[in-house]
Amino acid sequence: MIWTPVGPTVVVAPRSWDYARLARANETGAQCPVLGIAVHPGDEGKIVAVVRRVGGTSAFRTTDDGYSWRAIADPLTRVNPQLDLSCAAVHPTLPGVVFLGARAGQRVFVSLDGGGTWPHQHDPGGQVSQLIVDSRSAGAWDAATLYAATNLGVAYSSNGGQSWSMAAIGEVTSLAAYTPPSGTPRFYAGVYGQGLFYAEAPGGPWQNLLGTAG
Repeated sequence: MIWTPVGPTVVVAPRSWDYARLARANETGAQCPVLGIAVHPGDEGKIVAVVRRVGGTSAFRTTDDGYSWRAIADPLTRVNPQLDLSCAAVHPTLPGVVFLGARAGQRVFVSLDGGGTWPHQHDPGGQVSQLIVDSRSAGAWDAATLYAATNLGVAYSSNGGQSWSMAAIGEVTSLAAYTPPSGTPRFYAGVYGQGLFYAEAPGGPWQNLLGTAG
């Protein structure tokens, strides 16, 4: 297997030898650490990446498999240059609906136009490190079911993030959800200092599969 760098910041080789400034907040051509990646389930060429850069974080979107990237977080970072973005998620049936999560400020931002504007922001009740959109979500953005890994537990919303409930199981550092069209969904949450937790609904009950972790 051969790995090819595709961005989202400037890649000098092999795809482009020309320096191109992609965002007001990104002044250098160096690759930035990637914090989160979201791929549209229906089109693998549509990708959102959250990155850490000098002075803060940013987010970029590609619709052509990474050959070109567009900065989408500038409207947010202009208002708050220190915004601590951490993750992204894409609606499974509406590719223009993008969700960004932030640790600082405990925010989930919602864009309805692929990151051009961010008219909605909501507080899930904790610092967000990971976002998942339920694969069964369809129709309007405000009917999407979201799950968020936070420093307080697993937050979940059934209305696109407008309101949230919290399963307070501790500092969730990783989250996975299996949401089949029919049958029993499964949720797994890695909790710092405690173990791997399992539930069949985001609100629990949550069972520790590994016991206390060191």
